[in-house]
Amino acid sequence: MRDGATISVIVPVLDEEARIGRRLAELEATPGVDEVIVVDGGSADRTAAVASDFPAVRVLSAPRGRGPQMNAGAAAASGAVLLFLHADVSLPRDAAVWIAGVLADPAVVAGAFRTWTVPDAGRCCTWPTSARGSRASPTATRRSSSGGRRSRAPAGSPISR
Repeated sequence: MRDGATISVIVPVLDEEARIGRRLAELEATPGVDEVIVVDGGSADRTAAVASDFPAVRVLSAPRGRGPQMNAGAAAASGAVLLFLHADVSLPRDAAVWIAGVLADPAVVAGAFRTWTVPDAGRCCTWPTSARGSRASPTATRRSSSGGRRSRAPAGSPISR
């Protein structure tokens, strides 16, 4: 990673009591995650209380809405790398390794993990799920040599600059 950059994970939430504990436990066990910030948008359930049970997690409040919640988390974060995560999405255990690999390219300015939907217990889904393996596959956004146009491609893929 660039100059030993630290990773802050920001989780904007609203009524995620059923999921947030599992997600935070996963993040606690993910090597290379330096900070976790949960930003609650006014949940009517016990989302904030469940998140507060994790001593290493900072719980903030912000006006409802993904944008305001993400902005509040970004403003409070101390990491050089901001990773925004939905409460219903799991990171691969080696996420920090993937991130470091992508950020080793100085032309990379942003990235994303490809995700797929996994139904909650007791629910059925009718949409197709990914046929890929269990490992998430990151994508990277690279700056063009002119500094203007940006390209998206799977991390590690050659991109003409």
